[in-house]
Amino acid sequence: MALFLVMLLALPPALFAADAKECPCVPSPPTWSVTACETWNCAAAALVLANGSQGTMVLPTQSSQYKWIVVRRAAPDGGLTPSDPPAFVLESYVSMPLASSRFATIEQGYCPLMLTATDGSILVVSLRSPEHRRAAGK
Repeated sequence: MALFLVMLLALPPALFAADAKECPCVPSPPTWSVTACETWNCAAAALVLANGSQGTMVLPTQSSQYKWIVVRRAAPDGGLTPSDPPAFVLESYVSMPLASSRFATIEQGYCPLMLTATDGSILVVSLRSPEHRRAAGK
């Protein structure tokens, strides 16, 4: 009897999990990706290739190596999987207090940026590893 109850309780979640994967009626939220550019030519080329897409933004950074970043929006299965680990990390938040508290914890060596995207999400972008800056006059 106990085995029957355990199976009965375990069965519905398994059924719902299978349905959630197959149901196209619930759209997945868009994902954001970031690409680092060392020059304006790289960033401008990405913007030109976006052809006016509202899901592409080019932003300057405080990094001495990567002067520009390109932020793109895509569907979760949009194929924006980089082959190498990206130089910047992008985190998406649904509220400004959450994003602001995360932004405040990032050290300046990580060159953090916070922006509001076209879909209303708040994005926090920072370098994956901190930049080592030289002291002035050395």
